[in-house]
Amino acid sequence: IQGVGNRRKSQVLNMISRSNHQQQQHLLCLLIHLLLGIQQLSYSLATTSNETTKPPPAVPCRPDQSSALLRLRRSFSTTTDSSCTLASWRAGTDCCRWEGVACAGVDGSVTTLDLAECGLQSADLLPALFELTSLRYLDLSFNNFNESELPAVGFERLTELTYINLSYTDFIGKIPHGIRRLNKLVSLDFTNWIYLVEADNDYFLPLGEGRWPIVEPDIGSFLANLSNLKEIYLGNVDLSGNGAAWCSAFANSTPQLQVLSLPNTHIDAPICESLSSIRSLTEINLNYNKVYGQIPESFADLPSLSVLKLAYNRLEGRFPMRIFQNLTVIDVSYNSKVSGLLPNFSSHSIMRELLFSNTNFSGPIPSSISNLKSLKKLGIAAADFHQEQLPTSIGELRSLTSLHVSGAGIVGEIPSW
Repeated sequence: IQGVGNRRKSQVLNMISRSNHQQQQHLLCLLIHLLLGIQQLSYSLATTSNETTKPPPAVPCRPDQSSALLRLRRSFSTTTDSSCTLASWRAGTDCCRWEGVACAGVDGSVTTLDLAECGLQSADLLPALFELTSLRYLDLSFNNFNESELPAVGFERLTELTYINLSYTDFIGKIPHGIRRLNKLVSLDFTNWIYLVEADNDYFLPLGEGRWPIVEPDIGSFLANLSNLKEIYLGNVDLSGNGAAWCSAFANSTPQLQVLSLPNTHIDAPICESLSSIRSLTEINLNYNKVYGQIPESFADLPSLSVLKLAYNRLEGRFPMRIFQNLTVIDVSYNSKVSGLLPNFSSHSIMRELLFSNTNFSGPIPSSISNLKSLKKLGIAAADFHQEQLPTSIGELRSLTSLHVSGAGIVGEIPSW
């Protein structure tokens, strides 16, 4: 009985062993199939991804877009030294491939027209431009429109515009009302030529109201819907009719503004404290105006402000020393009633321009000025300086390309540096 029991036990153990072996084989097969399935899935996903990331086939320019551009082309003449021949602008060819033209999207609509610095001349801006209703980028800067007026209507049709540059084009008249409806605008440039006349040996003033001024009498209404603006350049645009409201207009309507450039815009008003509520500001340029009052100390609290240009104004009072800490360019020259002291400069400073000529700054120039390794322009108000206060460390500024010393306080020989 015991022998039979031992044989039965052995048979049972052999059966269990064979069963375990079969299960292991079965599991191994399942694992192999699973790995092959994962590999096939990965290949399928990669193939699908490659197919979806392939750029769609180029869509040729729509005929109506081509026709509008050709009519615009016929309004231009070119100078002998023109850098743009527009030879590619030919009927029957794909206008998306023409010089200065680009298309995006699936319908062949023109989205970019860039004819900047082409040396083009025209008596006006034809309505054909406003048929390009998908335009996002428009640059006609540095061309000559011969003192023609900006079109009163048409811009309101270009609702997709994010960038418009009509600087140095010799347009005149009011900024078209339709532009204030372009609420996708990010960058706007209407800078016009600024002509300077010499008032004395080193003092220049803008020539009256400019030769061909553009006028914006209601900057508040103009900006009301342009809340996406990040850059605005209105150099030599007449804002004189806005009074003190110029400042609150920007503070209230352009929360994302980074560049505020308004040189020679005939502003005769103070700078409002609320301008510092635009936390994104990186550059403020109010040169050649009649801005009066004090420089807001709150400018020092703007985290990204790096360029502050306030030259040739009527500012007064103490220049806030805290403002020095973040700036790379500072120009308060020709504000005779602005006073202050220069701070000690850190070795980490990246100041490129430091200009306070013809101001009431006083006190010694710190020897730490030698830390300004990137400084290219230095203007010194010397009325209260004398020779021993001009440190030899200025001679260590190897990147310096311009040094201007104003006033009559310097005596003796020019230092050897």
